[in-house]
Amino acid sequence: MSDHNAPTYHGHRQRLRQRFLRSGLVGFHDYEIVELILTLAIPRSDVKQPAKELIARFGNLRGILDAPLDALSEVKGIGSVTPVALKIVREVAALYLQQNAEGAERLADMAALANFRRMRIGAAERSRGCQLHDHRFFRPFRIVVHISKTPSTAPIFPQGYPWGST
Repeated sequence: MSDHNAPTYHGHRQRLRQRFLRSGLVGFHDYEIVELILTLAIPRSDVKQPAKELIARFGNLRGILDAPLDALSEVKGIGSVTPVALKIVREVAALYLQQNAEGAERLADMAALANFRRMRIGAAERSRGCQLHDHRFFRPFRIVVHISKTPSTAPIFPQGYPWGST
C-alpha cells in the first residue's frame, strides 16, 4: 500500500509525539492529551475514540485520572491494563509535585503547595491528610485563608503549630 492510500491514522501516534516534543501540550485538545497517554498503554490500536469517550464520560484529564479503576475499564477500548497505567500516571504526577513542594524555597510558594494539595489530597475518595515539616515559611493566618478559599477534603497544618502534629 503506498503512503497516499494509507488510512489517515497511520503515523498519527508519531505525529502526536512530535507535536508534544516541539511545544509540550500547547495547542492540544483535551482528548489529544488523553490520546497521547493512551498510546503508551494501548499498542497498535487507534486510541482517538477511547480518548474522546473518556473525556465525554469524566469531563477532563483530572476526572479521568481520579476515576475508579472499574469505571475506567467500562469504557470501550480501554481494557484492564490501561486503567492501571492511568493510575500510575496520576501517582507519578503526585510524587513529582510532592518532591517539588518539599524544597525549602518552594514551600513558600502557595501555588506549588496548592498544586500538591490538589493532586495528593483533592481527589481522594476518603479523607486523607498530610503535613508540612518546615513551618518557617508559613504563617498560620495565610494557611487558614488559603484553606478557606480552596475546596479540600483535609486541611494541611504545618508541623510545630499547636494544631499540627509535633
